[in-house]
Amino acid sequence: MKKHFLFTLLTVAATNLFSADLIVDVTGVGGAYTSISAAIGASSPGDRILVYPNVSPFSENPNIVHSLEITTAVEGEYFRLAGSFTVNPWNNIPANSEITISGAQLMSGNISTPYPATNCKVNIVGCKLDNGYMSFNSDGYVMNMANDSLMNGYALLRYGKIVGCYINATSTSSRAIYVGPSAPQASNDYIYIVGNHIKCANWSNVWTYTPGIWWDSPYHFAYIANNFIERQNTTYQRGIDYRASKTGGAKDNMIVNNTIIGTQAGEWAMYIASYNSINRIYNNIISGVGIQYGIAVAAYNLNNFVSYNHVEATNALGTSILDDGTNDLGGGNTIDGATGNVTSGNAIDGGHPDAAYTDLDLTTNDAGCYGGSYSKSNFDAMVGLTGCKTTFLIAPRRVLVGQTIDIEGEGFDH
Repeated sequence: MKKHFLFTLLTVAATNLFSADLIVDVTGVGGAYTSISAAIGASSPGDRILVYPNVSPFSENPNIVHSLEITTAVEGEYFRLAGSFTVNPWNNIPANSEITISGAQLMSGNISTPYPATNCKVNIVGCKLDNGYMSFNSDGYVMNMANDSLMNGYALLRYGKIVGCYINATSTSSRAIYVGPSAPQASNDYIYIVGNHIKCANWSNVWTYTPGIWWDSPYHFAYIANNFIERQNTTYQRGIDYRASKTGGAKDNMIVNNTIIGTQAGEWAMYIASYNSINRIYNNIISGVGIQYGIAVAAYNLNNFVSYNHVEATNALGTSILDDGTNDLGGGNTIDGATGNVTSGNAIDGGHPDAAYTDLDLTTNDAGCYGGSYSKSNFDAMVGLTGCKTTFLIAPRRVLVGQTIDIEGEGFDH
């Protein structure tokens, strides 16, 4: 995965000038390695390992010990692994290493690390896990997930991004996405959780909440946007559980344009336990027959701005929320249960009227996950492995005359 700046591309080109491509093929034809682990063992930092798709999966547990790119050798096809990828800093992964895994289908197993590291970036792009998780819930990692499918699993991180992924935690007993604390990497950066389709765990336990997104980091700002979250009909389940937050004036925490559906009646669909940070909770939809509780905050906070949300619930807003009159508490929106898209109702053009939240067609924000410039439609188009794709762009929502425009982009090419 490379950032799309001219200077960055030139730097990468110069760095990779002396790197090697190692081929993995179960047939061993042409001197190819017959296992991923053997290719890793023969590789040097910065090499690329091209793995040819295989009918019978590789049965191994590759252990990554330095900067590498491991990717499918055939565009549009997964290579298959029955086992887990492990990033192991005890094997002396150097600081500022970057590891990319793309185009892998894990028939069983996980992509994870057991130990902390020092400034190690892990990019997991266009991968499919049939029955496993992705976990870099240890200090020192930046985990960037894009266009991944977790068919029966969950994701844990402390820093990075999760964008455009499908995460089905239905059969697990875990939070679908967990953002944990990471004091050694504290920064004024956002952690982006954007454009994902999340199915919550079908699990009921008062001591083990299983929300779609559990945010527990006071060290980075939150940008939780345009996610489609399906709650299960179980007790103690929340769509978004926001437990800690970054304070300070550098940025505002953003929880915007999410769609949360489900019929579960016993818990708040969105719960905000944040006391001093600035939290903008705009343009969200909460919908489902029989929902008892909508959006709640743990205590009154003048810095919680709750506006232009569309909440269909018996108790739509908690008592600690100062309703500014912009929230639609009547419901009545028709939502596609497969995609989260609003097909009719007040949520269409019913989001925040500020130009910063304008839809892609330049009309007023549609509340829910298909509204605004981070519309989930941007990420729906990422499904599949073919071609060169831009996975995420960070750009200003408002530009003043004479202002320098900073745009950051990430993408990949199989």
